[in-house]
Amino acid sequence: MKRRQDGEIVNAFHHLHATVMSRVFPHMARFLKGQELSFQHLVTMFTIKFAGPQNIAAIAAEVELTPTAASRMVDRLVKAGFLDRTEKPGDRRQKLITLTCKGQALLAEFPAVTTQSYAEVLAPLPEDLLGRLAEPMNELREHLPDGPRRQS
Repeated sequence: MKRRQDGEIVNAFHHLHATVMSRVFPHMARFLKGQELSFQHLVTMFTIKFAGPQNIAAIAAEVELTPTAASRMVDRLVKAGFLDRTEKPGDRRQKLITLTCKGQALLAEFPAVTTQSYAEVLAPLPEDLLGRLAEPMNELREHLPDGPRRQS
């Protein structure tokens, strides 16, 4: 059942998120260019971070590439030191793709930029408003999933 305030809440979150992302995306574009990474590379690494080790077929499906193209992409990320291929326990023919320490370090930069952007956007707000928002936001966080989930 849709409550009357759902649309207002969604719109407010959308506005806040869009404002923050307008600060994050330029940083992300500069960062990816400097690392010679594409958005598909980033999606692949975040998928592995949140879903755990993946095989080529799963990566191909996630980034909408053929298995051959996904395998070449993974090869480039392995060569760059961001990913590693390991044998699947119990089936040495299957390879699992995992993040290396270098890949994990790369992904760690994005939450910091996002958090800083939220802090900058919220900084000019009145202190009493931020105080009133703190408790419901903490309560909301308790009901959210642990990490990003793919939408079908």
